[in-house]
Amino acid sequence: MRRKRLIVIAALAVMGFVSFLAIRNFSPPAPLQVRLLSSAKMALPEDFVTHVFSVRNQSAGADSYGIRLGVPEGWTLLDMPASLRLDLEAGAEEKIFLTVQIPPATPPGRYGLSVTASLQNDATLQASAMAFVQIGRAERVKLRLPGEQLSITAGQESRYAFRVVNTGNVAAPVQFSLPGLPSGWELRLAPGTDTLLAPGESREVLLLIKAPADAPSGETRILIRATTPKSSDEAPLTFAVLPLPH
Repeated sequence: MRRKRLIVIAALAVMGFVSFLAIRNFSPPAPLQVRLLSSAKMALPEDFVTHVFSVRNQSAGADSYGIRLGVPEGWTLLDMPASLRLDLEAGAEEKIFLTVQIPPATPPGRYGLSVTASLQNDATLQASAMAFVQIGRAERVKLRLPGEQLSITAGQESRYAFRVVNTGNVAAPVQFSLPGLPSGWELRLAPGTDTLLAPGESREVLLLIKAPADAPSGETRILIRATTPKSSDEAPLTFAVLPLPH
């Protein structure tokens, strides 16, 4: 009988100790929670990327929060300011869609985006979450043509300058072609035009153009194409052809 009593006392002591540990280690949920809802993203320079976060008021009453959005320097934040105010009832949750555009020539690597929420009347109470974007290697070439219409006199050679930009994040050799050239027209690029462009580099290209002497007056449209081993871009070029002076 005595042995059974000792066993019962020991069991009660163990249960009491376990209960004490559970109470001591118990902590109520934080009054504010910020979570990342989307998965990691893969992207290239000039891409648009959206990550989704949530902000939840886990306190017993309504609260107001200051929200700060963190993006890498030079990245464009779309559709919302970098800081805003959020009013949430107790237990309420609000989603934040953080959309950015990646700048041209952004080097390959892993970049972070963040959302930080802090209590409006007590900035020491805050929570945050981080999302990541992995930027891959990319060749991207872009043509930049002036917007004004050009004029050319039949039978005479003219010069026309435009720019080519490497908006990718790796060096790229660029070649140019003029597909669909009208019959009798002579178009050529200045010597040494085919070139290697560093990431983000912009360079002027000189085009030499000659319309035949009997070219009809009016508009003539040609296409300029820039090509790298893994990308290309093309743009139309319109000329007003003037008759050869007599």
